Amino acid sequence: MDVAYRAMLTATVVALVLMAARLCGRQLAGLLAGAPLITAPALTWIALDRGAAASHQAAIGSVVGCVVVAAFALAYDRAARRTGPLGALAIASAVLALVSWPAYALLQGSLPAALAASLLACALALAALPSEEAPVAAAASPSPANEGRIAGTALLAGAVSAVIALCGPELSPTVAGLIASLPIVGAAAAVAQHMGGTSTSRFWRGYVAGLAVKAAFGAGFAALVVVAHPGYALAGATVLGAMLATLGRHWFRAGASRPEARLVSVPCEAGRMS
Repeated sequence: MDVAYRAMLTATVVALVLMAARLCGRQLAGLLAGAPLITAPALTWIALDRGAAASHQAAIGSVVGCVVVAAFALAYDRAARRTGPLGALAIASAVLALVSWPAYALLQGSLPAALAASLLACALALAALPSEEAPVAAAASPSPANEGRIAGTALLAGAVSAVIALCGPELSPTVAGLIASLPIVGAAAAVAQHMGGTSTSRFWRGYVAGLAVKAAFGAGFAALVVVAHPGYALAGATVLGAMLATLGRHWFRAGASRPEARLVSVPCEAGRMS
């Protein structure tokens, strides 16, 4: 039942992110996808099932995961300009696999180092991602976004989440936390947009900003869960993440108000990608 619940949660979040991308812009959708919507309940479940010490290590692993996923986002954006969605996903996944082990080996067990590395990785990725829309290579059979494909993408992401949840109890807490930060929602949303021939650059910029929020959340949870009930740790970390998300939103708005940004901005219209 727990696995089914986690799979349903992932599928629901993916569907909401894709609908947000259609209605209110890819950058906002990316911010939502990068936020700890999946990581937060995962860390809470680990705290309740395996204790505060395990959840502390898992939270550090989730922060380390933000370093890895920032590399994934940048790799997908670069690859999407030259190949279709499956090729871009394969290249980004290979980069994620290559970065995961050294990041895990260097940063596991050290919350300050993991947080500093994740925020630095997010800053570097944001600097490297284009502020304007970069064209993507055409998919094999591009088609406009529709409710059927949103549902299919959400169900596929939910199935992947279920497989990961089944393997979770066999993993060390740090690895479980790192896996909880995997870009299941982001990858599903980016592939869905790419299949429709839509640029993913603004989505990934929002996503990386969401990763910074996730890193702050994970750090806050790791610090609080060893001294407070998991529920209080969740609430405190959520407040910290929300504060950073608010700052990020203001930063994006300031960037969008610049003349050069307005030249490439696209108005939000219901029923299509903005």
